[in-house]
Amino acid sequence: LKNRVLVASYDLRGVSLYQSKYSQKVFYNLGALKKELGGNWRKAAIVVSVCDDRNGDGSCYGEEVSSYLSVVPATFRANRLPKQISLDIWNGRGLSQTTDVGSCDKQYSPIVLDLTGQGIQLSGPEDGTQFDLNNDGNKVYTGWVKGANNAFLVQDLSGNGRIDNGGELFGSATLLANGKRAANGFEALKDLDSNRDGLLNNLDSKWKNLSLWFDRNYDAYTQYSELENLNRYQIQSINLNYIELLEMDEFGNQTRERSTYVRKIKGKNTPLMLVDIWFRTFSSE
Repeated sequence: LKNRVLVASYDLRGVSLYQSKYSQKVFYNLGALKKELGGNWRKAAIVVSVCDDRNGDGSCYGEEVSSYLSVVPATFRANRLPKQISLDIWNGRGLSQTTDVGSCDKQYSPIVLDLTGQGIQLSGPEDGTQFDLNNDGNKVYTGWVKGANNAFLVQDLSGNGRIDNGGELFGSATLLANGKRAANGFEALKDLDSNRDGLLNNLDSKWKNLSLWFDRNYDAYTQYSELENLNRYQIQSINLNYIELLEMDEFGNQTRERSTYVRKIKGKNTPLMLVDIWFRTFSSE
């Protein structure tokens, strides 16, 4: 990405994050940011990352996803940098909040579309939304989509007019034609790319089966008015050539895969973002 500036860095080698809390004074180099961005520096997002610096450049940018640790909170605005930052850091997909391993946080993914280019708004599992995201018959408390202009990409496999579980979303609970579960939502969509051209569109036979789910009251139950046809929103195609990344919001939800789709807006084909969100969840039992 252009205009990426390292504003602070600290070497954590020799620090055990398992034994106790650790504090360190770090100075922001906002001068470099102002020099690079000029008057727009205040709008810059400051991303906090903790990683194994395998390429030795003092930065986490460009590292493999597997080298990252999970961090909450993850981002701040440059003009609102706090004087003190307290980070929760852990490895793997989720944070264990109990000594009972069976009750550890887990993360499952569905694909979410940003319909207007204004970003994707999410909530955490603490908000109380329950859904069988893993398609195993068990509802969990889960992060969820909160933006009015955000929607799940779905396929009503049962034909009952509802989205019953994560198997009818496109993500880690999607069952592929070979009987296995998809690694992520984009790999699930590739299963529908009948002409294998890297695009999902009306040239593919199952394109007509796809819908958008706007869960407008955030109850994880599909009202009839919440399912919308792709044609209504003039969605033309989905690019299946995704990129891998690791972003985390304040609720512990992760974005690990991202791509673009084309929507016709006012007669113009407009590229917009869709992402595979790995929602943070915990057991409802």
